[in-house]
Amino acid sequence: MALPRLEDSPFFFAGVACGDDFGGLLRSRCALVEPLSASLTPLLLPGAAVAVTLVAAANFVLVERPAIRLGALLARRGGSRAPLRSKTPY
Repeated sequence: MALPRLEDSPFFFAGVACGDDFGGLLRSRCALVEPLSASLTPLLLPGAAVAVTLVAAANFVLVERPAIRLGALLARRGGSRAPLRSKTPY
């Protein structure tokens, strides 16, 4: 099953037809590159998967984990000011 392509969407086409360049993205040099051939795409997918995995892992280590620790620290410092959950039933 193939993923839907953005350029096949009527909404994408309508935006481009009205002159929307998506913040200059469609005017950039990268947008003018020829489409990849069908034989080259399977060779690039493993590298793209590794890159996405590395970016996601770096995001977790550099952003999410410190934010989780900060949230836990703030929750501990909060003491008994206000309960997070009500003890009364709905």
